[in-house]
Amino acid sequence: DSGETWSSWKSRSTISGLTQDTVYLVKTKASDLAGNTTESQSAMIKTKLANNSTFTLEPNGMTKENVTVTITWNNPQATPQYYKVDDGEWTLTTDETNTVIATENGTTVYTKLMYDGIEDSEVKFVVVDNIDRLIPTGTISINEDEPDYDGNVTLTITTHDDASTVGDGNGAVAYMYLTEENLSEAPAEDAEGWIRYEGDYDAYPYTIDEAGTTVIFAWFMDKAKNISER
Repeated sequence: DSGETWSSWKSRSTISGLTQDTVYLVKTKASDLAGNTTESQSAMIKTKLANNSTFTLEPNGMTKENVTVTITWNNPQATPQYYKVDDGEWTLTTDETNTVIATENGTTVYTKLMYDGIEDSEVKFVVVDNIDRLIPTGTISINEDEPDYDGNVTLTITTHDDASTVGDGNGAVAYMYLTEENLSEAPAEDAEGWIRYEGDYDAYPYTIDEAGTTVIFAWFMDKAKNISER
């Protein structure tokens, strides 16, 4: 019917392996089952500018401190380079490196290159997720009914840290400190006596130092060095 009732036909193909910031000439070729072929006209395309920027975080493990994000541009062509934090404005910079101080989890730093205010590169980004300032909590109890003698007992110890879901569990409780001394304040994070915490205990062995009524005090510390209250 001379094509009067033909429907349109579309197909999308992805070309991979192209070099960034490079001009290519592209054309298509179509053929039918009868062997008829036709070629399109050439179309010029240019791939996006190369964004070779990298990010480093310091510290890069779980921490209760602010995190410094360092952008290294790797941009020898000196193409105009921009960065922004979260939903802020893009900032033009000519430095080889830039730093951003992240004070809370979820802070996102973005980078891109732009030529003539029109042509954008790929946008790269990093999300800070290793800040943990939540204090862990825990409970401890002596399993024996009357722990009033000098000898060995077992303890039930359980902990909780709301940051345990952040950074693939790295905010979880990592150490415990057990003592019969009634300390006026929590032990320092680098004090001797911290014991690696391997998970909740149903029967943790503990030796009582002296006969009589015993009170055991416990503190818990997570990997970011947050220490629980007694």
